[in-house]
Amino acid sequence: MKQRMLSRFPNYILIAVMLVVICTPLRLFAQDQTSDAESMTLSFPQAILKDYSSHEPVAFSSSKKVYLLQVSGDQTACGLTEGYSLAEDKDPLTVHDDGYYYVDTSGMAVILRIKDPDGKSAGNYYFVLQDEKGEIPLDGQTEKTKKQADTMLTGWNNRSEKEVKTLNTNRYWDTFMSTATDVDLQGATVYDITKHKMTYPSDLAGCIIELVMTGKNPYNFQGVNYVDALKKRGVNDNYGPYANNTWALIAYRLCGEDISDVLVNHVIETAKSAKGGDIRPWALAALSDWDRIPQEDIVAMALEMKGTIQKSNGLWGNAYTNGCYLTGIGASGVNIDYFTTEKGTILDRFAEDYMTEDYKFSYEGQVPCFVKDAIIGLGDLIHERSIWASYALTPEKLSALLTEAKALNTESATEEEKEALARAIEAAEAVSGDAYGYGPAYYGLYEAMGRIDDAYNLHIRFCNKEQADRITEIHSVLDTFSSKEVAFADVPRIQKAWADYKAILKDNNKEMPSYVEQPDRFDSILEKMITAIDQRILEMDSETGHGTSFSNAGLTAFKQLKAVMDALDADQLSKLQNRSAYQVMEKAYEKIINAKPVPKPAEKVKVGTKVTVKGGVYKITANSSKKRTASLVGTRKKTIKKLVIPATISAGGKKYKVTAISAKAVKNRKKLTGVTVGKNVVKIGNKAFAGCSKLKKITIRSARLKKVGSGALKGIHKKAVIKVPKKKRKSYKKLFKNKGQKNTVKVS
Repeated sequence: MKQRMLSRFPNYILIAVMLVVICTPLRLFAQDQTSDAESMTLSFPQAILKDYSSHEPVAFSSSKKVYLLQVSGDQTACGLTEGYSLAEDKDPLTVHDDGYYYVDTSGMAVILRIKDPDGKSAGNYYFVLQDEKGEIPLDGQTEKTKKQADTMLTGWNNRSEKEVKTLNTNRYWDTFMSTATDVDLQGATVYDITKHKMTYPSDLAGCIIELVMTGKNPYNFQGVNYVDALKKRGVNDNYGPYANNTWALIAYRLCGEDISDVLVNHVIETAKSAKGGDIRPWALAALSDWDRIPQEDIVAMALEMKGTIQKSNGLWGNAYTNGCYLTGIGASGVNIDYFTTEKGTILDRFAEDYMTEDYKFSYEGQVPCFVKDAIIGLGDLIHERSIWASYALTPEKLSALLTEAKALNTESATEEEKEALARAIEAAEAVSGDAYGYGPAYYGLYEAMGRIDDAYNLHIRFCNKEQADRITEIHSVLDTFSSKEVAFADVPRIQKAWADYKAILKDNNKEMPSYVEQPDRFDSILEKMITAIDQRILEMDSETGHGTSFSNAGLTAFKQLKAVMDALDADQLSKLQNRSAYQVMEKAYEKIINAKPVPKPAEKVKVGTKVTVKGGVYKITANSSKKRTASLVGTRKKTIKKLVIPATISAGGKKYKVTAISAKAVKNRKKLTGVTVGKNVVKIGNKAFAGCSKLKKITIRSARLKKVGSGALKGIHKKAVIKVPKKKRKSYKKLFKNKGQKNTVKVS
């Protein structure tokens, strides 16, 4: 082996030399390219160029994209390396006689787009303007903006206490809207994520976010690790199209997870994309207030969003889309007035186009409502942050929580709670200082603290509106009848509350039973209920003479008693003292109601009576033992599309042959497309189907047809087909000839 390698050594040397020869020019080319890029420069002789972060004067470098530019007027000169060209945002600039471009500095920021001598892009550069006093108008929102945004939230802020605490009508969005606007979640009912269909990664992420916002542990909520479930949805750290990557990034930031550059770059691409739609500003919000993304990059991405404002209305899209952009702007720290166009400010235009008089939002005929993205965006604008980023978990938050946990007053805690807290503290200390992966310890510690101190427990209920209403009613029953006697009239209400509570015990949401306070009060209430039922049995026994004499009112009353008895379980039935008396009455009752009723004699239907059958209106034309006939005289609705005229109809317990279609019976039924004529029809009256312009198919089942009236088919569809019995085709062609239809109508 050694000898073979030595024999090849000269070849290795040759290959190495060739690689040096090839790679050296490539390296030099790269250096030349860098040199060319660095040779391009900008200068501002009338302004001061500063580093964006430090605010210290700096020299221009083509590798740095965002600067602060201190100016003293509405226009400033800009020098650019010869051969390069300059555009202020999308508007090309020209060199003046003095050799300088002149840039408009009357606003808050300037985007300069540079092309190299070959016409290729040399880069976009962003200059945030600073005035002579050192003020930076682009930074943050004005008090006027915050006040206007707060006014637009008037309807949301003025909701009733019940509405404020009911956060389960719009999935987890109700929780997001509430946290964005600083609503107190204490004691609220929120969306039950255990019932959510996890169709997309964004579904799991949304559930994780709600858990975090409500103080729950996303790593172990009722035995489910939602974070691990989300991780399994990523393929090479890509969670799919639309908002999935953005949602995943937000969820991972809230959990202090290790986030790959791949996922971050996917979200950055969305934040930069002019085609990102309402996900673009979301992506920007997801990246904001994070040490991995420089604030100057956030500002640059925010400034670029102005380029997608619609010229027609000065907005980005509908009420939802604009709400998303408010979130992105609030998160970026960029003054929303930067996005003002000749149409007006964003908030003015938003209010004019989409806000209703009662401070809700609507568009394109939509029912006015509290549009989720609008509420979140307005809240973020007021607080100058992203609600998502504000919940991001950091090592500092874990350290602070550990300090609070160690100082927690545990005097009233049980031994079990103290031990759980000690274990949680130990787990948190083990990961304290780690760069990531401390989410399980943080939320486990928070959960342990919440069992001891309500300051860490919002007492949130995860259930849908129907379940929340049931729980409210259960509490009402428990409160009412724990200190009040139970009357028989109260029994159905108590039984329903008891049945609902038993259903809650079996629900797959394992927290549900804990939402019912003091359920043991049911014991005494159910005892009172049994007493009330026993008393009612005695009363009914007396009223019915031990079941031997039921009046009509008695039958109704016993039916109510029976419904109550049927709802009792075996244990409750065994506690009844008068059950045997009830059973005697029940047998008598069943015998009465199961007795066959004596049929009433059929009433004779008078000639001329009209009867509606399957969309058609028929008139009785003869009613005797020898002859019972009827004619079609109309339809129940003029918008009828299909009409089947049967061979017979029933009225008063008798059958009548349909022998005729009266004159004008189906005239001007503009939506009628098909008619089937029954086998007993002998006559079709004048103008019977006139004006039925969409009538394309008439099926004649009758072989007894003798007459078709004048104009009977006038105005029917020009390509209509009249299908007739095969044996009658020849005679029926003559019968239907010249009845008002076009020549193109066929009889077949």
